[in-house]
Order: sequence, then structure tokens, then C-alpha cells
Amino acid sequence: MAKGKLMPRRETPSSLESGSLDDLRDELLQADPEFRRLWDESAPKRAIAIALVRMRKQAGFTQSELAARAGWDKAFVSRLEGAGGPVPDTSTLVRYAAACERAVGLVFASVEEDRAHVIDAVTLGAPAAAHPFERLRGDDLALSSESLAESES
Repeated sequence: MAKGKLMPRRETPSSLESGSLDDLRDELLQADPEFRRLWDESAPKRAIAIALVRMRKQAGFTQSELAARAGWDKAFVSRLEGAGGPVPDTSTLVRYAAACERAVGLVFASVEEDRAHVIDAVTLGAPAAAHPFERLRGDDLALSSESLAESES
């Protein structure tokens, strides 16, 4: 900007000026189709990252402690728990869950508005060689709007 020239003052502060990251995100999602496309494409990785952090915290571990248990460095755990980058492969998810002493599985379901019918489920890794996910086959699960909104944000 040239010296002495002032930017015109906006009537309403932008989301960036008001300090709300959620408002800024929503503004960008509406205004920028490329940002919307990238945001939508990254949704699965963000949801997995949130689940990993939740699992680690429920297990009572820091990133450093989990890294030591899994045989990784802390930077790798940090990348797994970040929203960017590729979705981790199943062997990485199994190893992460094992370090947290948790099970991990894959569920196939038909989903309606407020219900999911489990068609099949496979345990990828579980403590004590249990197969807890296979027991979900044929179950009908109620879906709360709370859990859906949490995974979308």
C-alpha cells in the first residue's frame, strides 16, 4: 500500500477481525469453492484425527508416552493427530489403538436418517485377541444428531 493512503473502513468487521475461527471457516466455506472442496476432501482425516486424540486422552497418555509405547517418535504421533495429510493406513491405526490398549475395527452399515443397520463388522486389532466388532453384525444403532454434528465440525 502506498504511503499516505488509507484502506476504506468496512462497515462490518470480517470474521478475521472479530477473532472467531468458526465464523472465518464458515465465511471461507461459503465464499471460496476451492476451499470448500479441500475442506470436504479432508473431512475423513479430520474425523480420524479427532478420534485418535480422544482415544489417547481417554487412555491417559501424552503424545510422547504414546509414541514410546508404539515405537514411534512424537512428531509422527503429532502428524497422525493433525488434520492435514493422508488418512493413516489400517496397520498404523491398529498400532495406535494397541498402544492405547483399545480395539479398532471397520463397520459396514446401511444408514438412514437416525439409524444405522450394521451389515458387517471386522475387528482389525483388539487387546487379548478379542473380536468385539464382529458381534455388531445385524445390530441396529441409533444415531444421535449430536454425534453427527461433532464429526462434521
